[in-house]
Order: sequence, then structure tokens, then C-alpha cells
Amino acid sequence: MFELTDALMGFINGYLFTGFGTFTFLWVLAALFRKNDKVLDGIDRMGCRIIAIAGLAFTGIWLVWFLATYYGGGPEAEGLKRRLFGPYGYSLWIHTVVYFVATQLLWFDRVHRQKPVRAIIAFLLMFSFEKYVIVVTSFHRDYAPDGWSGSGYEMLFYGFLGVAISGIVFTAIAGLFYLVPQKFKWRQNR
Repeated sequence: MFELTDALMGFINGYLFTGFGTFTFLWVLAALFRKNDKVLDGIDRMGCRIIAIAGLAFTGIWLVWFLATYYGGGPEAEGLKRRLFGPYGYSLWIHTVVYFVATQLLWFDRVHRQKPVRAIIAFLLMFSFEKYVIVVTSFHRDYAPDGWSGSGYEMLFYGFLGVAISGIVFTAIAGLFYLVPQKFKWRQNR
């Protein structure tokens, strides 16, 4: 069961939330040059709906994982307690609350139409607090990136490649969810 919850949370976090961040930054650039584009606005609305639903799904999956781990006993429960109430425990709580609140704000038209607010939400969804803790603990424990194998340029390339792929996957999902119903509406009106 834990493998399934990890896989679902990884998909939502990796492809949908990171992809939404990439999509939002591209949407802001496209909206500056293409005013009142119906297809772009439709894909954007659908993308916001997908992320709002993904935020609910992420929160539900996180709660199932939390309850199963906490009440399941054993070493996993002890590890979870250390993770929740340890020195960096605030990051797990902030992570979950921000993912829920930021995604649910996208249901409101006033929020998802404003470019600065969308940029802040996209930034919060792309760079989670767990990644923040990884960076902070790596410096705190002197696990500096220069000690890692591989060159810095190679890691930077793979990071940008991963963000680009997640943006493409999210844009494809949002585009399909918008364009397929539009195609059926067009056929019914003929």
C-alpha cells in the first residue's frame, strides 16, 4: 500500500504540481502577447481545475498514508513521529497545508486570473518544503553539492530537463481535457 501512495504522491508532486509551475510561467509569457485567446484561456482554466482536484487528491492520499503509518506501529511509525515532530518537522506540516490551500485558491476566478498571485502559487507548488529541508540539511551536515558525483552542469541540465518534461506532460493533460470536450461539442452542433 505504501508503494502505491508514494507513487501517486510522486506523480501529483512531480508531474502535476511541477508541470503546473512550468505551465504558469509560460502562460504568463503567452498572455502578455496573446490577449483574449479562447483556447489559451480554456486550457488555463482546465489546468487550474486539474490542479485544484490534484490538491484534494494529494491531501487525501497524504492523510491515508499518515493514518496508516501512524497507527500501523513498528519502525515506520517511529520514523514518522521523528519526521513530524523533529527539528525540521515544521516543513512537513507547512508542505501539506500549502499544497492544500494554494491549490484550492485556484477555484476562484479572481485568484487564477491574476498573474502575480499565480506566479506565487506556481513557485510554492514547484519548490516544495521537502526540497528546502534537503538543501538546508545538506549544508547543515556539510553534504555540500561539490562532494556529489557528476558535474554541476550535468545536474543542472537534468534538472531543467525534468522540469521541461513535467511542463510538457501537464500541458498535454490540460490540453486534452480541454480540447476533447470541445471537439464533441463541435460535432453535436453540426
